[in-house]
Amino acid sequence: MSINPWGGSHTIRFTVRNASNATLDAEASFRMLNLFGQQLGPEMAVEIKDLEPDEVREVAAEMTGLGQWTLVKAETVFTPPEKLGDTELAPVKRDQWVFFVPWYLLGGTGLAIAAVRLGPRLIRQLGGSALSPEVAG
Repeated sequence: MSINPWGGSHTIRFTVRNASNATLDAEASFRMLNLFGQQLGPEMAVEIKDLEPDEVREVAAEMTGLGQWTLVKAETVFTPPEKLGDTELAPVKRDQWVFFVPWYLLGGTGLAIAAVRLGPRLIRQLGGSALSPEVAG
């Protein structure tokens, strides 16, 4: 969690394995979307160079600018070469919903707890005079 309420970041990562017998180059793109499908922050692309046969590699990107969105969708697309030998390859897309606790929810909850806990005590200390003004006569 970031101290900046308009900041915030999340690292998206996935693991890729080259199941072929040839070294290949690929690309991964990452983005975050809000509940309405609007993109949050910039999309990021990561080049995957020289992925050896049977090699397993973690690919990651830190996404920033998430702000106060409580629920966001993290999306990644792995784009291999168009063809590998005689085999045509296609991009693979994965996504996952991620929950963030926003500052306004923490602040609102804290204020509600303080009001419930301290409110009755404050009324007793004031003797109820703040709630029922006396009539001068």
